[in-house]
Amino acid sequence: MIVVLADDFSGAAEIAGIASRYGLRTILQTDIDLSGNYDVVIVDTNTRSKQEKEAREILKKIARTVSGSQIEWIYKKIDSVLRGHITAEIESLVTELNVNKILIVANNPSSGRVIKEKKYYIDDQKLHETDFRFDPEFPAKSSVVTDILGTSQLLPLFYIHAKDSINGSGIFIPEILQSEDLAKRASELDGETIPVGGSEFFKTLLESRGYKLFKKQSSEEKDQKGKRFFVLASTSQQTRELCISLKKSKVSVCPIPCETLDTSALTDACLRRWVNNIRSAFKENTTVVSAVLHPVNTVSGFPQALNIFISHMIKEIVETIELDKLLVEGGATTSNLVRYLGWRNFTVLKEYSTGVVKLKIEKNPDCKLIVKPGSYQWPAHLHPVPNF
Repeated sequence: MIVVLADDFSGAAEIAGIASRYGLRTILQTDIDLSGNYDVVIVDTNTRSKQEKEAREILKKIARTVSGSQIEWIYKKIDSVLRGHITAEIESLVTELNVNKILIVANNPSSGRVIKEKKYYIDDQKLHETDFRFDPEFPAKSSVVTDILGTSQLLPLFYIHAKDSINGSGIFIPEILQSEDLAKRASELDGETIPVGGSEFFKTLLESRGYKLFKKQSSEEKDQKGKRFFVLASTSQQTRELCISLKKSKVSVCPIPCETLDTSALTDACLRRWVNNIRSAFKENTTVVSAVLHPVNTVSGFPQALNIFISHMIKEIVETIELDKLLVEGGATTSNLVRYLGWRNFTVLKEYSTGVVKLKIEKNPDCKLIVKPGSYQWPAHLHPVPNF
């Protein structure tokens, strides 16, 4: 059994899609349970949106469960642009699993995300100059990967160039310029090293261990029928531009009807208005989009409060509208949502493209959950505009 610990739901779903692509019996959970007959167990720890201290404790508890079980290997899935309490969570694993070597390979070179000369680039633009500098929880303030990760109290942190090998103990983050670099690092892993990283590195590790492609991604298949409710919780410019485009295409867009600068604005009256707007839209449309279009306060605690508010809204829609598909972008939003609704176990029905996955909800099989990371585009076959 392979155990994957992901710090948000969209990352967990992304790994679940890849595992199913390789024919592995896969389950995605919000509470770890290793008793089932699965090849891959993926746990959404929901730690990216927690405070650092709580994230440490959650990882320690999960690591204790893992250490007492017979598993093949463990993978720590992190954000591809290094958001989250990465070093703190690694320290919990180091303590509980008694390891002293960590390899971090987060970036996905096939999508233009490379690490060179200690700096993180997206399509030749430094990370801290991209939209990730506006992230409400972990704004990119530097492109130097060692600065982003910070120091560890348990192990030294090393940046290693593409031509160099991993030696000794420590936390290693290598230069990654192309897919061949992923294969090189996968070949260096031994049973004493915990791999930490993104989806491409996980795929590379599967292949390095002999797993073969079982089925192709079904990107050519459209899935635009039935009642579809899109939750666009990302505050990126990309999402704002999409909503402008949707309105021009006469798609019903229902933005949050209050400011998102202070928790005092997140009132029951605002919630009632939002829910009623969405219900009214469904009377005339089979596709409805909700979004957060106001600037969001990045003060600690507010993004989390907003995610809870969004979860309240979705719960009311799910309970009163017979949805065929609930399509959610953003891992933190989905993590909060599934816990609020009591959805704990999920299996993969379809992987449309990397990171965009349709899941069967154990407790609500009639409504399919489709998730994607906030920084990814909606593929054409799922686009809110019918026959896009």
